[in-house]
Amino acid sequence: MKNRIISQICLALILLCTILFYAGRERFPGMGPSFLEQEYEEGGQVVFTGILLGTEESDRSRGLRLGELSGFKKPGRKEQILVWLSYHSAERIPETGQKVTVSGTLHFYQNAPNPGNFDQKFYYQKQRIYGYLSKAEILCVTGKADVRKTVLEDIRERLGTQMEKNAGEKYGGILRAMLLGERKAADEGSRELYQKSGISHLLAISGLHVSFFGMGLYRILRKLTLPRWAAALAGSLVLAAYVAMTGASVSARRALLMFLVRMGAEVTGRVYDGVTSLSLAALAILLEQPLWLFDAGFLMSFGSVAGLYLLTPLLAGGQTGIFSKLAPPVAVNLVLLPLVLYYYFEYPLWSLAWNLAVIPLASVVFASGLLGAAAGVLVPAVPGQYLAAALGFPAKVLLWFYEAGSRLTLKLPLARLVPGKPEVWKLILYVLLAGAGIALLLAAGETAGEKNKEKAGRRARTVSACCLLGGCLVLLFPALPDGKLSVVMLDVGQGDCLFIQTPDGKRMLVDGGSSTQKETGRYRIEPFLKYQGAAELDYVFVTHGDTDHISGIRELLERREWGITIRRLVLPPGQVWEEELKELAGLARKENTRVFVMEQEDRLAFEEVSLTCLWPEAAYQGETGNPASLVLSLRYGKFSMLLTGDLEGEGEQKMLEYLEEKEENPAGWTVLKCGHHGSKNATGEAFLQRVRPSLAFLSAGAGNLYGHPSPEVLERLEKWECTIYNTIECHATGLKTDGQTLSVWTKERTAD
Repeated sequence: MKNRIISQICLALILLCTILFYAGRERFPGMGPSFLEQEYEEGGQVVFTGILLGTEESDRSRGLRLGELSGFKKPGRKEQILVWLSYHSAERIPETGQKVTVSGTLHFYQNAPNPGNFDQKFYYQKQRIYGYLSKAEILCVTGKADVRKTVLEDIRERLGTQMEKNAGEKYGGILRAMLLGERKAADEGSRELYQKSGISHLLAISGLHVSFFGMGLYRILRKLTLPRWAAALAGSLVLAAYVAMTGASVSARRALLMFLVRMGAEVTGRVYDGVTSLSLAALAILLEQPLWLFDAGFLMSFGSVAGLYLLTPLLAGGQTGIFSKLAPPVAVNLVLLPLVLYYYFEYPLWSLAWNLAVIPLASVVFASGLLGAAAGVLVPAVPGQYLAAALGFPAKVLLWFYEAGSRLTLKLPLARLVPGKPEVWKLILYVLLAGAGIALLLAAGETAGEKNKEKAGRRARTVSACCLLGGCLVLLFPALPDGKLSVVMLDVGQGDCLFIQTPDGKRMLVDGGSSTQKETGRYRIEPFLKYQGAAELDYVFVTHGDTDHISGIRELLERREWGITIRRLVLPPGQVWEEELKELAGLARKENTRVFVMEQEDRLAFEEVSLTCLWPEAAYQGETGNPASLVLSLRYGKFSMLLTGDLEGEGEQKMLEYLEEKEENPAGWTVLKCGHHGSKNATGEAFLQRVRPSLAFLSAGAGNLYGHPSPEVLERLEKWECTIYNTIECHATGLKTDGQTLSVWTKERTAD
């Protein structure tokens, strides 16, 4: 950074922005309540008028993105809203740039319900979108369309359609994602495959595309003897149109801004400095929206380029051959490793080697995909389609190679490391070790060429490599057990899911499902487990076969290859199995998960922690389902917790009789996980008198159709002076105990 005054100023401003954010997060621009939240209520019927900025697609509906909204008491021109149309209105979509009046039900985006989950609210805040309308109707359309945007949209649609004709729906969708910025066009399986194998950056418009389109066009025009200024202007205009057409993502804008600086240097005869260009691009994007500074895509895009410019020369160290070829990907991965783990909690170990094979072929994929699509659009019908298919064929073959290679890398040993979100001390230690390694590389570079210091230089490079490797191992090494029992009640909407980790590191789930959230296992349970570094579950207990208790477990079993491994599935006694439990047991065996049955008085012990089955009894002949729920008693020192599944009614009464007869845990339980989400038929007065809990955990979904938790249950718990933790109000709630003392946390507060 020496002598780079502009870069230093930009970095100082970015550092100031970071400090201000953490000093007053709620007062930071864009983080406080929006005008929508200040002036309107969730669930209300509203009417808005705004300019159509673009369209959106989802599995169920088509949507509009409106900006320059009117109808506020205060001006809110920068605020935007998504409008998901009713079936009738989705048939007639206005054109971009027109003024549209819509009516619908207003909703606000929510923060992540569990640690490690996707933060929907923050994601949309960065785009200045603060709410959405559901089942909306278009009331009025006026004004003229934005000709430039509609032309670009038409070109994109024509090219995308031709890509699917050339390469088929699957690979054509991937090409649309790669070349046109339509990430959702790629099927979900392909997107996840690319992500797990470490090549998902190919699906984002980035520097690779800019190098291909912008610099490629500039060099061609220069070879055609065009003046520098004309070639630079043409390249800049084409690239700007391309970035606008593909959605203007952060990485694309970064690449465009850096390209413009480079063209300015070419035209004026100045020396182009990549670091200064990168710093200016970062500052320009952050001035428009400071929240991008905390976006994974922003940090990875800028971090990877910074690694290329700053670390590659040091790692290469003047070497040639294999060392010079390995230096760029190693430099990028040194920067991306902490970011990938911080945001995604897992790392594809073989991604570096796989990218060495993938990236050099990317330009061929881009050229073949684009030329094939352009030929089909521009050349008359029959000859054009033959030419398009021929030109697009290499892209199709290489995409097949990408898919096959990605699947192969994921079958290699240690293909996916899941150490969880790194603690702060690990990040600090990594930075210190990496910094020491880089300092030693600098020292080695200064001694290079001095004969009497060559040996010292080699020694410095060796120690530097050890420091860098040590830093990587610090981050990739999973966290050790902290010697405490941890229990987390996840927010899965209308359903149940509890995560337990014993002092010696055993990890378990009790139930895992939802009747209101789609793909609960994939989007709520699995990210939380990866956040915890729990790539494997030792036990999963299922209390009964209702969907809101097993849907997520079923997904985890089906996604074992790319998700979480379940070693043992524990079910209630066979006489109370519903058809759903039989199917779940069959799926578990198919996925090489061992299936066990836990009967009354069976006990699992993990050092000082025990888990005992209290219900159903072996001779149980009553109704299956809720009354026959598996009930577990968790104990550790003075701490105890009763997990009741959906126990209610007759089942609760009979289990109460069993507790009295056996004099089980006469002192009661510290924590009660209330039965059946707080239904009025569960957690009765007599039951509470016997259990005598100090804390109550209630899992239910906001606005559920059943009215859970019922006012009667809440009243009974309050009567017993029981502290209530409800996922509707608190989202995820967890506790930690050493067997003597107890601490409870939620997303709202921490209590001892």
